Amino acid sequence: MSEIKVDNQLHSEGKTSPRKIFFLFSALVAVVCLLLIAKSQPAALVIHFLLGKFLYSTSNGAILFFLILYIVAALIAIFSTVRNRATKYGRLWFLPFVLVAGNLVNIWSFLVYQKKLELPIKTHFYHWLDSQNSFCYLLHNHTGKTALAFLARSLGLEDKMTAFDTGQVFSAHVANFVPWSLAVLLLLALGLYLLSLPQILNRYQYNLPVFLLYFFSFSSCLKSMVDGGPLTYRFFPSLIVFMSIIAAKNTDSLSKQWKGLWGGIFVITILPLIILWQYLSPEGGTTALAPFLFLCVSFLLLLLLVKPKKKCLTGWAVALAASYLMFSIGVEYLIFDATFFRTIDEKHQVTEVDFSTFTVRDVSADCLGMKVYEAYLQYGNDPLKPRNLLIWDDSDPGLHSMSLIIKPLEYAGDSGSLPPQNLISFQRAEKVTSIEGALHFTVTAPPTMPPIFSRTHATLFSRNNHYCYLHLLGNLFTNSGFKEFIMIPLAGDYAN
Repeated sequence: MSEIKVDNQLHSEGKTSPRKIFFLFSALVAVVCLLLIAKSQPAALVIHFLLGKFLYSTSNGAILFFLILYIVAALIAIFSTVRNRATKYGRLWFLPFVLVAGNLVNIWSFLVYQKKLELPIKTHFYHWLDSQNSFCYLLHNHTGKTALAFLARSLGLEDKMTAFDTGQVFSAHVANFVPWSLAVLLLLALGLYLLSLPQILNRYQYNLPVFLLYFFSFSSCLKSMVDGGPLTYRFFPSLIVFMSIIAAKNTDSLSKQWKGLWGGIFVITILPLIILWQYLSPEGGTTALAPFLFLCVSFLLLLLLVKPKKKCLTGWAVALAASYLMFSIGVEYLIFDATFFRTIDEKHQVTEVDFSTFTVRDVSADCLGMKVYEAYLQYGNDPLKPRNLLIWDDSDPGLHSMSLIIKPLEYAGDSGSLPPQNLISFQRAEKVTSIEGALHFTVTAPPTMPPIFSRTHATLFSRNNHYCYLHLLGNLFTNSGFKEFIMIPLAGDYAN
């Protein structure tokens, strides 16, 4: 093995390395982000939006976890030293093996769960147990989250984790070894990643783009172990980038291999995956393409910056990649997150749903002059995932009906009854699937309530109202004697 040359920039006598200054600065930025999330809701929404583009998460727990992980990684970079000796390659390959093993356990647990409950492979659904629920679907499943429930129980934090989706609703339906084995693999992967950082930093002479590629690709693979599984759009691109960093000897080697070997592997792997999404997704795979492209362009930009060359073509590629990322962020922000900061006026209808009495109250007048996010907070809702506050404007008449399938798994008593019709209308519908024991409904909200979702386009209100109606329906069935059940909404693109 060839030795890695010492980067003089990192050992300038009496001086601090400019690269280590970056690590220190970025760690301080992450600390500031943590403080802002805790103290400022507007800042928290912006931080969630920006980090969510790279980590694909609106969960407070996930965002906080990865900010803390980045701080630890940056501190390791600051305090580790460059050693003028060859690095050992074999040990590092155990880490991607652990990541792959964890994702295989994840997808296996979902397939067993799906077969056991006889659920359709191409449909997303919600598993309800008492007042808790979790989303699940072949291309983005949550059965791996049972590892989080196992860790919470083991640490005595079960009561404090009720606000988070820990996958507890799936625990009785996956093999006994799944929660603890995934928890072990999760902790093992974290430990190996932190132990591998000094070796990667040494090999690549503290190259900043490589450090960021290594962090984000690892984070995506780790998250997929418990949240999403290997068929999410982010797993395979991230795994390929992660393995390429482990395989290459230095920045020159990494750049050359992406022009040949790893570039070829990427194309050969991703094209079948896109075809699979197109076949298995209810929306035809379109919902995954935009975030998938954003992730790939992000990786491409960092790879171009690993060993920047003074070539016109490289410069144009960097400029185009950066422009696309900024355009994508801007468009999505204007469509969704900018709405949080708009002022509620006479054109808005705001309705609060009381789950204890299943009554609604028009609170539009009380919310006049508030920002949209302030209205959500005022009535105890998470602006990113509200439960019982419906907001609409007059830009779109919206849809007040949707198809719904309920598969009962356990009743609180001998049987369940049809929810009361005073708030939402439930009409038995013709059977549209072959799910054994399923109940088919057409669900209609009264015209006096805000719509369930938009007729024509995705908006923040459309997505959030759909969340709220799903919570309303889930609580109605729970209150009607359905202790555990599967809920499958058959209309709307915002269920996931």
